[in-house]
Amino acid sequence: EVSRSVMKQLGVNMIGSASANGISYSTASAPAFGLGKPLSQATGLLLGDGAGNGIQTYINAMEQSGVMKTLAEPTLTAVSGEKATFKVGGEYNLAASRSSNVSTDNQTGLTTYSFDKIEYGIGLEF
Repeated sequence: EVSRSVMKQLGVNMIGSASANGISYSTASAPAFGLGKPLSQATGLLLGDGAGNGIQTYINAMEQSGVMKTLAEPTLTAVSGEKATFKVGGEYNLAASRSSNVSTDNQTGLTTYSFDKIEYGIGLEF
């Protein structure tokens, strides 16, 4: 759970240009009035070590300072060769049809409804 203002700070602003592993990137021009300068003009900022440790450190620091909160840390265990599924959400009932049985004098009757279960949320299956 992160506030909207903090989420806006989780971006990357690039200045200059470079190429790595066949991917080139650049900015159209440097920001006005010296805004958004990199931490190191020579080498730039290392975001991680390839295993995600740099980003994890940043997220932990944000959580420790109180601007971000971890809501859940689910664990999924699967048997080798078997399908594993993880779903977050739930289901609700939606009225799909209605039928009425009314007596000939229109005084008594029975109305029945049928419902479909609709799932919502996100899921991961592998």
